[in-house]
Amino acid sequence: MFPYHLSPEDESQTTSCDFESPCSWTFSNHSIRNDWRVMSPQQHRSSTQAMKPVSDHSEGSSDGHFLLLSPSSSSRASRKCEYYITSPVVYSSGPLCHLQLARFESGLTAGNLSVLVKPVNSASVISTSALSGRAQDGTSTLLSME
Repeated sequence: MFPYHLSPEDESQTTSCDFESPCSWTFSNHSIRNDWRVMSPQQHRSSTQAMKPVSDHSEGSSDGHFLLLSPSSSSRASRKCEYYITSPVVYSSGPLCHLQLARFESGLTAGNLSVLVKPVNSASVISTSALSGRAQDGTSTLLSME
């Protein structure tokens, strides 16, 4: 989740959880190795992949950080690449909560991303498919939920 700023005076009302500072993200999957890594585009430059992001989405610079998923070859071969990211509870100081997500993929095939939102003190879960398409440069359209 990235911070959403309506105007400078609203910044004090923003609660955010991104990859710039630790905020207790939980990463899980069905793999036996460490598939998740938080890194910057500068760190990712040494990768052998031909296509990679030149900046992160939240900072808009090469100094920002993003989450890199590198599934193991056995996960890809089994076609059971199912990975989960869980954020800590993020409290809203107002009646609305704004969630923004962005994704970059550098392979021939694009995976699907689903978002589940569970409001605090509620048994219901809001589910949506997100970011299922992608442009030729590897970027995906931004999902915004309010």
